Amino acid sequence: MSDDYERLQVSRNADARALKAARLRLARAAGLLAAIAFMVALIVRGPQPPSAPPPVADPTRVQAIGSPSPPTASPTPTPAASATPTASNTATDVATLLPPTITLTPPQNSPTPIPPMATATTSPTPAASLPANRFVAVVPPNDNAITISSADGTSRYSLSLGSGERAAGPGWSPDGLRIVYGELTSGNLFTITVDGKQTVRLTSDPLWYDSNPVWSPAGTQIAFVSTPRAGNTATSGVYLWDIAQQSRRRLADGPARYLTFSPDGKWLAYRSPAANGDTLHVAGLDGRKVDFAPSPIVLRHLAWTPDSRDLLYEVFARDTNGDGKIDEQDKPDILVGNVQSLTVKRLTTSVVVISPRGRFPGPPQDGEFFPRVVSTVQP
Repeated sequence: MSDDYERLQVSRNADARALKAARLRLARAAGLLAAIAFMVALIVRGPQPPSAPPPVADPTRVQAIGSPSPPTASPTPTPAASATPTASNTATDVATLLPPTITLTPPQNSPTPIPPMATATTSPTPAASLPANRFVAVVPPNDNAITISSADGTSRYSLSLGSGERAAGPGWSPDGLRIVYGELTSGNLFTITVDGKQTVRLTSDPLWYDSNPVWSPAGTQIAFVSTPRAGNTATSGVYLWDIAQQSRRRLADGPARYLTFSPDGKWLAYRSPAANGDTLHVAGLDGRKVDFAPSPIVLRHLAWTPDSRDLLYEVFARDTNGDGKIDEQDKPDILVGNVQSLTVKRLTTSVVVISPRGRFPGPPQDGEFFPRVVSTVQP
């Protein structure tokens, strides 16, 4: 009986091993069939493009959405000076010369006639035969021509302008061979050679009316006054025209007359008309500003010392004739403003000065001399 049982156990074990082997063979066959099916599928579909990477946000678009709108460009600031220095707090300031109970009467600023002249020639004089000392002006009522004369008025000739053109405020170039002037009809600045053969337009801005030009001592710039035309909401100002760059830049605000460069070309003095007189301003070409007479005064003539340190100016600040008002009928005071120490004092010693508008002191000529007139001023 035991022998039969053992034979039965052996038979069962053999059947289990056979079943396990059969299952392993079936699993291998199924894996092979799956691989074959996958390969067949690849062959049927053909090659596929690689899958695209996940989308990436556009940084430009994100910045444009998440950033504020770009700031508007602001004008380039003028060179910084600590504070606008004034000479109004000095012990001998011109303000101490102004009696507060007297009404200031502004000068009439009537054009001073140029010296008597001989009969004008009809043809321009060649530059080689120009007098060494000469004067340029516009002689009313003929503002269609620029008149050049000898300084003593013994000879003259005229440079005729185009039809309908009117000149004003002519001034000399540093070499005395060209003239800059404002053309009243167009409101532009022009230069003309002394022989009248070449005229060049400098400015032509539809927003600005340009006038009162003066040439810098180095000949590289021209200072002038610019007034806004109709539709321009800006304010009047003093500008510099760069001849090489053919561009303008604003130097100071406000209206101005009698622009006068210092001999070294670093300062520009000018009168600013006010309702009851004038104020005297000095603008540095580097952005500095000095107000020697910030309050309205009756101001007449300006002149620089040759070293460009002192600016002499005539003011009428005292009622010397007792008529109850201050005007050019009174005795003027000659004041000295120093651009380095920022002090103002009365003239106490004789000083040599130069001016393009005639002898100082005295009424300025409505034109320019070449070369500048040298004067010795006594206290």
